[in-house]
Amino acid sequence: MVSWERSGSTGAMNDLERPPRLPTLVAADAHGVLTLADLRAHGLSAAAVDHALRRGDLVRLAQGVFAIAGSPDTVERRALAATIALRGSLSHTTAAAWWLLPGFKVEPLHLVRFRPGSTEESPLATLHRPVRLLDDHLTTWRDVPVTRPARTLFDLAAVLPADQVERTYDTMWSRGLVTNAAMATALEQLAGRGRPGIQLMRALIEARAHLQQPTGSRLERRFEVLNDRAGIPKLRRQVDVGDDEAWIGRMDFVGKERRLIVEIDSALHHAALLDTRRDAERTTRLEAAGWHVQRFTEDDLWFDGRRVVRELRQAWWAAPRLTAPAA
Repeated sequence: MVSWERSGSTGAMNDLERPPRLPTLVAADAHGVLTLADLRAHGLSAAAVDHALRRGDLVRLAQGVFAIAGSPDTVERRALAATIALRGSLSHTTAAAWWLLPGFKVEPLHLVRFRPGSTEESPLATLHRPVRLLDDHLTTWRDVPVTRPARTLFDLAAVLPADQVERTYDTMWSRGLVTNAAMATALEQLAGRGRPGIQLMRALIEARAHLQQPTGSRLERRFEVLNDRAGIPKLRRQVDVGDDEAWIGRMDFVGKERRLIVEIDSALHHAALLDTRRDAERTTRLEAAGWHVQRFTEDDLWFDGRRVVRELRQAWWAAPRLTAPAA
């Protein structure tokens, strides 16, 4: 924590020596990143910010973007700092990595933002300025602005080999990140003469137009059996849920009549420490938005079905009733 020294024999403190504490909790909730607006909101004047920088209590990441000294320099921090400084959203291969798709890395960073023009050079990231970029092509996930999966695929099609784009498309499809409707809408919005990758995307979309959306994993099917045994209304599978600020995520199962969310934690995708922390953060956001969240593990579903049925029934009655359609 920052310490501020007294000056003068009378013990008086000047404005530079007694600003409010640096907002470390705000930084912790934003991958360690603070903006000048964050600092001003917590009472630090421009002079106090300069003083903190000289003392080494703050680190400048970019113009108007800072971090608490000693906080870890993570790829998440660099990604968020770049989106703030360049007023953009993660895109292309960076967006694919942010959506946790295999074969991609967050860095080197690629960002997209409004206003047409050529790709710009920046020490923070490669900044793309496409002619066509709509509000609904962008979202926020894991606290960082990013292109939505459908838009990400079209951006990848312009720069990657066709076979890699097709594999990525199928991975997104199997995970429920894209749907027929979302891809058809994106094609309609982005189709333009001479646009790189548009013919590839048209062919991939048409080849999958007759396919039904994946029905889910064996774990999801097992849960549906237990859902029936619990004697409660069938929960909807793979539903997008958000709060007043942004999209939170795609939930495994969501109640139709009650604000109940059930998440199935498989050993493959929820065993790592980072996954556990991410699950906890998401649960906190869901509960703050008024949802009752019930989690079951893979072992619970296969080896302790009776307890799952009992706890699922209890969770259903404990969840508040929906007063409006679920997100």
